[in-house]
Amino acid sequence: MKTAELIKILKKNGCFFVEHGKEHDKWHGTTSVCESGVGC
Repeated sequence: MKTAELIKILKKNGCFFVEHGKEHDKWHGTTSVCESGVGC
């Protein structure tokens, strides 16, 4: 799965971007699917 595809899924499920990490972006939301680090 490409990063862009995962970001679309996260947004569709109500997740929001928190911050850029050293190697991963941090996303959070109201569901467990949103507790995610997305590799760059």
